[in-house]
Amino acid sequence: MRPIVALSSVDMAEDPQERNRVLAAAAQLMSREGIGAATMARVGKDAGVPQRALRRMFGNADRLRTAVLSMRPASEVADLLAKAARSPEAMPLSVLIEAMHRLYEAPQRSWTDADLEELVRARADPELREAARRRFDERTENVRQVVGRTLGAEILDPGVSAEALVHFLMSLSAGLGLLDAVATNRPSMQEWDGLIARIGQGLAHEQRRSSSDPALDARWRLRVEVPDRPRSLAELVGALAVLGVYTGEVRVEEGAAGQRVLYLILLAPAEVSSDVILASAASAGTDAYITAGSPDDSEDLMARMLDAATELLRHPGEAPSLAAALVEADRFEVIDAADGVDDQDRVLRLQWTAMQHVVLFREWGPFTRTEQIRASALLRLSTQIATGLEGQEPAGWVEQTRSGPVWIRLARPRDAKAVAAMHERSSERTRYLRYQSLRTWPELQLRRLSGGHRGATLVVIADRKVIGLGNVFPDSESDGHSAEVALLVEDEYQGKGVGKVLLARMLQLAARQGFSEVVAHVLSDNGGMRHVLGSTGLEWRTSTSSGMAVMRATLPAQEQG
Repeated sequence: MRPIVALSSVDMAEDPQERNRVLAAAAQLMSREGIGAATMARVGKDAGVPQRALRRMFGNADRLRTAVLSMRPASEVADLLAKAARSPEAMPLSVLIEAMHRLYEAPQRSWTDADLEELVRARADPELREAARRRFDERTENVRQVVGRTLGAEILDPGVSAEALVHFLMSLSAGLGLLDAVATNRPSMQEWDGLIARIGQGLAHEQRRSSSDPALDARWRLRVEVPDRPRSLAELVGALAVLGVYTGEVRVEEGAAGQRVLYLILLAPAEVSSDVILASAASAGTDAYITAGSPDDSEDLMARMLDAATELLRHPGEAPSLAAALVEADRFEVIDAADGVDDQDRVLRLQWTAMQHVVLFREWGPFTRTEQIRASALLRLSTQIATGLEGQEPAGWVEQTRSGPVWIRLARPRDAKAVAAMHERSSERTRYLRYQSLRTWPELQLRRLSGGHRGATLVVIADRKVIGLGNVFPDSESDGHSAEVALLVEDEYQGKGVGKVLLARMLQLAARQGFSEVVAHVLSDNGGMRHVLGSTGLEWRTSTSSGMAVMRATLPAQEQG
């Protein structure tokens, strides 16, 4: 007969380190392979603990899994809501919008695979169901507290059922986690934020009141494009007001066709994040950008322009930095006319003189046409002051032609509409001979035609309108020594010497900018352009392929000087 061995109290005591080792091993298995992978045998093997010790600690595998699930930390969004529920300063609607933003951005940070599997397995496992319900109720209570405060502050319509809204939000959050791995064609974050903000605004109290006005501690600058219709501004300001955001100043500028660009100076509660403000802006417009503001934002735009003009009288050379400050660019460069990058949404290239361009850069949002015109005008003013020529255009020439005198000068951004009108007046054949395939005139192309590229752009003015356009820019296929030249004269003024005098000034600028060769791409049947090129006295070398003549000529030494 085997002797009975009595176990001491030390033997029966549970080792905390051993228990933690078991829980860690089970958690790794569940995270890696799912809840079902945490069997007693596998956990015991991974933790180096006998199964009898595991049974003494937890009883069975289901209780072990429940213990692991119950020790998991709360989700990021649950923590956000719990903190907001305890904070009297939190803006409830703002918190809900931010929670939905974070959930959409990274559902796995709030609903892990183990969380979702727990919900699914709870349907068939009563013991796991109880643990899952406790965790779900904790999350739900956080949402309930925030929703209750939102209704209590009369931010949401009193007809909204608090429990229905809570259930909707919990269902939405769990659904995002469940679909994250398989969802395709997801909308952009801005589209999602705009939808959530629009839902929040739809639920807002018709006469939104707050028990106390929030402290407006944060300053923001917001840029957003809205449809060009009467209620657009009111809808945007109303969407921000629901969050307790105060609109201090609004500037309206021309945008793309059918759009207006709004610049707003905002004062907001510190608890309302930039993401939430962007979400509300996205519900009323598109292409919203936000950046931190400053006390100087309240300065009147006209006063800033007059201050800049006053500074130019003393220091004309400060024009690039003043232009950058005027349009709130992040930085600027002054470069040779043939160097650098062409105009882009966030890169604004402006002709300053025939030899130098100013390039402005801005990360937080695209430049508008109004800003382009404004900065260009400031640069032009500085040139006028520096030259001391009263009423005369620097780098401009009056030329005699058979149609009368014409004025040739550097193009300005405000010439874009006049350039477009000239193209509309020109025949389809004239446009085809110049561009071969280009038939439309998008905004960016017009900006480049009016001075947004390397080299130089000239316009010809007669009868108070632009009648010709000449471009000089680096040839992309050369080593930087060749300049491509291209011009267009509207039909009414063709054959009267306008193209000849324009090309002469273009060649002069190409030489001044350091190019030693010019190249022109001309359709073989474009006899008029070939005749104008031939009238320059240069020796053209021509190669023809597929109906296109490429004509090159070396600029003589005297031209380069």
